[in-house]
Amino acid sequence: MGEFDRHELTNFIGLQPTSSWNRGEKNPERGIPKCSQWDYSSPLIVDEIVDIYDLSECLIERLEPFAERIKEAIKTWNLSAVLQVVLRISMDDRLSTPGIGFTHRVLAFVTGVGGSIDIDTYRSDLPPSIIE
Repeated sequence: MGEFDRHELTNFIGLQPTSSWNRGEKNPERGIPKCSQWDYSSPLIVDEIVDIYDLSECLIERLEPFAERIKEAIKTWNLSAVLQVVLRISMDDRLSTPGIGFTHRVLAFVTGVGGSIDIDTYRSDLPPSIIE
């Protein structure tokens, strides 16, 4: 997140984002955002068992070839980078809840580009765990 042109950032990094928008640009999901955003994410997963270790490894594997460009973009545009995990966890006590953790490779990537990790969890009436 920060102040930048999403198309310029995409060209600079050389990777198509999953979603992006510019500050002040009308966004159907978020209204009019107060800052620009550029996201690269895994698809929505709905399952009774969610493996955060594996999901984050797969995501980082796809981002590693762009690490130096991401790091340079963060510095150039004064951006913040966040590995964000969003979980909607069922209230049904009979279902397991996901283990949350990260491998050394994931931690090394995140710290290497100067990023942070954010984990958001929400209770849900939906039966399986969901990760966004």
